[in-house]
Amino acid sequence: MKAKPVAKMTSDELVERFVEISVEQGKAVAFFETARFNRLYGKLSAVVRELRARPGDERHRLLKLHDHPDLQVRLNVAGRTYALDPDAAIATFQAVKDSRRYPWAGDAGMSLSMLEIGLSKLPEDPLP
Repeated sequence: MKAKPVAKMTSDELVERFVEISVEQGKAVAFFETARFNRLYGKLSAVVRELRARPGDERHRLLKLHDHPDLQVRLNVAGRTYALDPDAAIATFQAVKDSRRYPWAGDAGMSLSMLEIGLSKLPEDPLP
C-alpha cells in the first residue's frame, strides 16, 4: 500500500509518519542497511519540509518526541527541531550519547562535538 502524499496529510499524521520512518531508519542502522536508511532519509526530509512549510511552522509538534523510547526517533527529532529549541535538542543528543547504545550514541556524540566547535549544519533560524 502506497503512503498518502505528505501534502495531503494532517499535521498529526505527519508526526506519526515521522515516528514510523524514524523507527524504520533505526532498524536499517541496526542491520547496516545503508541504502534503505538513505531512502528513508529522503522520506523523512519530505515530512519535515511539509511541517516546516505549514503556517506557524508545524515542526513544534515534533518537540514532544524528545523523550520517545526509540533512539533513532530522538536523534531525528533533535536534529530537526534544533532551530526551535536548541536546549532540548542538545539535552536529547546528550541523553542518547550517555545511553552508550551504539551506533546511536556515537551519532549523538558527533552531533554534540560539531555543535561545540561550530561546524554543525543544524539550522539556527526557523522559517517565519
